[in-house]
Amino acid sequence: MSEKIFSKEAAIKEAFNILKKNLGFVILLAIIWIVIINIPVTLVSASLQDEMRGPNSKEALSKFFSFFLCYLPVILIWSFVITPGLYKIHLKLTRNLPSRLSEIFTDFSTIVRLAIASFVLSFIVIIGFILLIVPGVYFALRFQLFGFLIVDKGLGPIEALKESWRLTEGKVGNLFVLGLIVFGIALLYSLASGLIILPFTISGVFLSLANNSLSTSLTSFASILGLILKTPVYPFALLVSAQVYEKLSPSISPSNIQSQTF
Repeated sequence: MSEKIFSKEAAIKEAFNILKKNLGFVILLAIIWIVIINIPVTLVSASLQDEMRGPNSKEALSKFFSFFLCYLPVILIWSFVITPGLYKIHLKLTRNLPSRLSEIFTDFSTIVRLAIASFVLSFIVIIGFILLIVPGVYFALRFQLFGFLIVDKGLGPIEALKESWRLTEGKVGNLFVLGLIVFGIALLYSLASGLIILPFTISGVFLSLANNSLSTSLTSFASILGLILKTPVYPFALLVSAQVYEKLSPSISPSNIQSQTF
């Protein structure tokens, strides 16, 4: 059997074309995925900006961290609930199959399997980073396909991690370079987005210095606008991963994922 390979250039090009073709749908997904869950954090942070710049900065920072720690379980639960659906939808887009927004929600079994695999992988990667960072990066690259394997092939947590390890054997260098390219694209796009919201941010700072009550509203608006503008970054990275998965995974009928019960 010939070794399965993938092209970094082709993966990025195809992911970009899919993103462009389904931009409205993908951005709506990203807003549900990222923006909505982050709005409370953004608003609380913005409301405490004035206090953080004043003599009560430590107290304001303590308020923010207290809120964040209380809100963190909500973020984690939301992430675990919708992540399997996101894998499924982006894989269907990669296969040029019709997809619906309702598919973002999936069955409890898949959520549990993906959550368990995520916890196991997090533990492995953290240990790897403790061991001088490089092992952590290596493990993250080798196990990165586990989510698609759970959603697409119905594998269990450990089986999916093992299969991802097998599929990525001998391809770490290519995956690492691809990751750097995707990171660079995301960074450039984020910087460009930052330039758009910069006038609002600067205006908010000046209004704050003038003790104008509009400063909090303007800062909140700038933060939320920034989240929305950056939404294409997340699905683009997931679409690139889906391209890699399609090239490295064993052949599967496109109708399989469409007919699965989620």
